[in-house]
Amino acid sequence: MNFCTNACHAMRETGGRITVGLDEVELRFGEAVLGPDLPPGRYACLSVSDTGCGMNEAEMERIFEPYYSTREPGEGTGLGLAMVAGIRRNHRGACRVEGAPGRGATFRGYLPLLAGKETVGAGGPDMPRILIVDDDEQVRTMLRATLKLAGYEVEEAADGRGAIALYRRSPVDVVLADIIMPEMEGIETILRLRREHPDVKIIAMSGGGHIGPQSYLASARQCGAQVAFTKPIDRQELLAALRRMAA
Repeated sequence: MNFCTNACHAMRETGGRITVGLDEVELRFGEAVLGPDLPPGRYACLSVSDTGCGMNEAEMERIFEPYYSTREPGEGTGLGLAMVAGIRRNHRGACRVEGAPGRGATFRGYLPLLAGKETVGAGGPDMPRILIVDDDEQVRTMLRATLKLAGYEVEEAADGRGAIALYRRSPVDVVLADIIMPEMEGIETILRLRREHPDVKIIAMSGGGHIGPQSYLASARQCGAQVAFTKPIDRQELLAALRRMAA
């Protein structure tokens, strides 16, 4: 309702059209809509688009802040969209907006879809600990959010040296390692982990490189990775692999 109210306000002088949609979407690693508050996964997406006055970048960056409003003084409290965003966050979802001055705007609200028998966030002392090794902070952030949402304990390292040092201090159940990294690449990291800890469970991942991800992942398997994924990683496939490895 709040999305529609704002759409009506944006078109009160010129008139126009409001389009409301509800879709099931699969968000994968690398998509622009993702962020720390919106990890990869399956969502119900409610969208409201208008053909009104639109907003500039500065307005869109602040539109979900409490007490911020694009209306004239006295025409609104500036709390409506902030409350909508808060409700989405409380349900592990998020809100997004896009548009441009004179070209209208589209608001989207995302709520996670759960399988009938899936248990989310049921972490505990027996949940496996996962070590994420990737030099890309955004990838680590999204993987961490995905794994924590599923109930896993998560550790992080930005390169192979850090991963090996962390594992020596406190072994984990599964290592999720990128292949192409500075300092120490994933292949060398896998080899050293295997040499020092023969029972370590490893998932390799790669998004490219000059010879293509499949060649890197094939090498990772030969060096001891039990599972290998091409980025972007499908959330359900990753969680299924972790369940199998932790069994």
